[in-house]
Amino acid sequence: MTIISVENLKIRAGEKNIVDIDQLKFESPYVYGILGPNGSGKSTLLKAICGVEGSHNGIIEMDDKDVMAQHEYVSSNTGSLIESPTFYPYSTPLEFISYVSEMRNGKRTREGDTLNEIISMVNLGEKKNQIMKYFSTGELKRIGIAAAIAGDPKCVILDEPTDNIDLIGKDLITGIIKKMKEKGKLVIIASHDVELLQNVCDEIIFLKEGKIAEIVNVKEELVYFIKIKGTFDKSRLDLSDLSVKIEGDQIRFRGDFNQILKRIVNLDLQIEEINLKNVLDQEYRKIFSDEI
Repeated sequence: MTIISVENLKIRAGEKNIVDIDQLKFESPYVYGILGPNGSGKSTLLKAICGVEGSHNGIIEMDDKDVMAQHEYVSSNTGSLIESPTFYPYSTPLEFISYVSEMRNGKRTREGDTLNEIISMVNLGEKKNQIMKYFSTGELKRIGIAAAIAGDPKCVILDEPTDNIDLIGKDLITGIIKKMKEKGKLVIIASHDVELLQNVCDEIIFLKEGKIAEIVNVKEELVYFIKIKGTFDKSRLDLSDLSVKIEGDQIRFRGDFNQILKRIVNLDLQIEEINLKNVLDQEYRKIFSDEI
């Protein structure tokens, strides 16, 4: 089911388009990643989807409602962490999450199972009544993520959720994102953390200079790289019915590994090396090599 749709979106900074997207749809329950170098328009796109980037041309809708004209509907159904989280420094996690939850769903939320569960999800249960002025950058980022999921929004938008987060914190965030999908939410993540996107996303949108350079289905991009020893006649290896590319002595293959292995063995070809990997890092370098 489509939750958010984007059509003919253009956002300018001076004479330059920093976001220029013809069409993009986000469905639930799916996790989408937005991947690109600094300045590619990731955060600007997320702000526009949340309805807080007003200087744009085009159409952005949530549930067929314009995000600018129906901002109250969008804000009550969207939880977001964009760029750095901000807090009243003398509030506590419990007070802050309660406040966010009340603002999102219009109901006063007192301490209970739901609030405690959210704070525990980001591993800050023991600090729920401590003022946040003295929290570390990583702890504040985790509170920001807790605020994004408070109030049970149907869409969760996270901008660089693993920045300044340690390894244990990354594991927590990965688990939270997967749980949001299990609960039927739409999750959109902009990040440089390829490992995170590879682990949680269904699709990844490569954004280059504000435009969609490529959209990758993560599961379909799980690839076997088989390196053949020596040279071989490509015409002898009939792979027309499989998703295969042959480049030099390397076969790039998606699908049932046993199928291609049998064909290679039947031709008495010797395998020098086999790797199984997601190709996001390779696609990233291919698309953005001129910017690195």
